[in-house]
Amino acid sequence: MRRRLVLLASVAAVATMSLTACSGKADTRAATPKPADVLATAKQKFDSAKAVTIALSSTNVPPKANGVSAADGTGIIDPTTPKFKGRVTATVSGLTGNVEIIAIGGDAWMKLFTPDYTKQDLVKLGAPNPSNLFSPATGISSLLAQTKSPTSGPDQREGKEILHMFTGTLPSAPVTALLNLGKGAADFKVSYGIADSGQLRTATLTGAFYAGTTSTYRLLIKDYGTTIAIAAP
Repeated sequence: MRRRLVLLASVAAVATMSLTACSGKADTRAATPKPADVLATAKQKFDSAKAVTIALSSTNVPPKANGVSAADGTGIIDPTTPKFKGRVTATVSGLTGNVEIIAIGGDAWMKLFTPDYTKQDLVKLGAPNPSNLFSPATGISSLLAQTKSPTSGPDQREGKEILHMFTGTLPSAPVTALLNLGKGAADFKVSYGIADSGQLRTATLTGAFYAGTTSTYRLLIKDYGTTIAIAAP
């Protein structure tokens, strides 16, 4: 009888060890996603959102320098005809003002000291086309794919959300093409705030947007999927 009990105890011990080993494998936590994979997911979510609302702000921008310093409005994300409707704060020839703008593809209409929209050539004005921000190939989301050596950092609060932060560097070429600023600059520092949903919520770029000065531009992105009608006036 004693021998039988010892045998049963041994079998039970082996079974327990086997179950523990199997349980250990089953309970193993999923590997932490690589920063590049997180940014790739954020790009996919942005591109498939159809529309987002943005608020662009800046710090340490020279007061008389030509360029955009702020913007807010809604963008329609489209690979061929992105759109934007909102307001832009810009300085042209030393004069700073808030301008209402509608941009559809390469066309733009502004309210320039008039109650009605008039068509404008943004290239001649030296101003960036805000609709370009919503092109999957060259817009906001394209910066995610071009970020070099992304790394994760401490989480940060943005309003009611806790965002997962990622930092890296961006070549100047795509930034200059997007904002028409920073020509000839070295790489820009960039940080992204990603929500639990995987959506890009903030993007902050720091660098020589203006010669001899280090400035910062920050995008806040929300209202994924909330579209508005944007048509030529």
